[in-house]
Amino acid sequence: MGARSFRRLAQRHRSFVGLLTSQQVHTEALLRPAQATLALLCGAGFEPREADHAYQTLLGYILGFLQQSESGTIGVSCCAGPGATCGCAAGMLEAAGRDGWRRNG
Repeated sequence: MGARSFRRLAQRHRSFVGLLTSQQVHTEALLRPAQATLALLCGAGFEPREADHAYQTLLGYILGFLQQSESGTIGVSCCAGPGATCGCAAGMLEAAGRDGWRRNG
């Protein structure tokens, strides 16, 4: 199942994302894409532990995007009006720099 078909499924079945984020679902149909993604990441040079972390990160991003898309909150700042800088984001960026996280490139 690719990203587009995953999104179409989530759009057709409004409870899909909520179910995935609130329950541990272990069916062959859901494990198959996870296994394929992990194999792809390992084939690209990730160690198994790194591949798992990358997969979980991607899945979290995708599910979060779908949740925000469904609720209509994409592009809405949590702290300020449209076009304003969000204090939360600024604080996270400051902490990231302080803790040694650097943007590559």
